[in-house]
Amino acid sequence: MSCVLLVFAGICLSGCLDQSEDKSTKTATEQPMEEQSGYILINSSATIEKVIGTEVDTALGPRGEYVTAQAGRAYLIIHMDIENNGCPRFVFDPNHYVAVKDGVEYAPLNITRVIQPRLAILDRVTLRDAGKISGCLIFEVPYSEQIAYTIEYIGLDECKVIINPTTKG
Repeated sequence: MSCVLLVFAGICLSGCLDQSEDKSTKTATEQPMEEQSGYILINSSATIEKVIGTEVDTALGPRGEYVTAQAGRAYLIIHMDIENNGCPRFVFDPNHYVAVKDGVEYAPLNITRVIQPRLAILDRVTLRDAGKISGCLIFEVPYSEQIAYTIEYIGLDECKVIINPTTKG
């Protein structure tokens, strides 16, 4: 397993790619160009919030819908830009990603009704070659000042998935 560590303001996030232990498989850089297969590139960044929601102006004043994390927990929001680079079809399924810390896996939450206008929550979609999509996955995780998580792809797709942590400006 190869990991890349990314530090955000007060947050530490690492994205990992689980690489096959099969020694007969060559990496993309070792293969001749005509043998290279496509891959999925996911550029990601993270924020952490204890309360998420939306506020809309109504005739009676501002009205909001909010979701507050449980005591001692926070929402880890992973912003993703996903690009299919040469795979005929790639099914992006939020349930194929987990946030991992200290040997514990956290599944993404499904709370789109409350926060959809503010954050584009990723749904299950099929990306064809050259297809692109952007959005967020949200995980409820234990809160601390410095949070280090590994985001892992646990799906069974034949395309290689590369999660590249980046910072958004």
